[in-house]
Amino acid sequence: MESEGGNLFTVSYRDKDPQLAHDVVAALVNIFMERATGSNRADMQNAQKFLNQQIAGYEVKLREAEQRRADFRHKYMDILPLESNGGVSRLEGLRISIRELDAQQKDAVEKRNSLQEQERTTSPVINAGMVASDKGFQDSLAAAEAKLTELRLKYTDQPPRRR
Repeated sequence: MESEGGNLFTVSYRDKDPQLAHDVVAALVNIFMERATGSNRADMQNAQKFLNQQIAGYEVKLREAEQRRADFRHKYMDILPLESNGGVSRLEGLRISIRELDAQQKDAVEKRNSLQEQERTTSPVINAGMVASDKGFQDSLAAAEAKLTELRLKYTDQPPRRR
């Protein structure tokens, strides 16, 4: 056997019987190949064992990280964006609601102030000339007064007496 450098070898054997020489060389090459394959298998099994250990370790770390993430989301749920709310956090949603309510309050105050101004500038007494010129209003007023007189004749202001 001679080394030709690296992982290359030349195997030779001489015998009077060429078949025997061939069988010896073939057996020797098979032995070398089985050893190489055997060590490769052992290396692969060791590598697989190592990888399985690494995967198990990372699974534990992943579960721990997921638990920390869940705890964090639970702790800060008011300020974290919610997927169900279009990416807006509960806190931001409440801030938006406050701004809307402030705007509604300002509108209501302005409307109240406007109505108070109208009330202040409107004359509290009805002009007698306006009433006299409105025939429909006078007819309604006369009918209501007649009905009141009729009811006063029919009923008394005094409560019934006990006997």
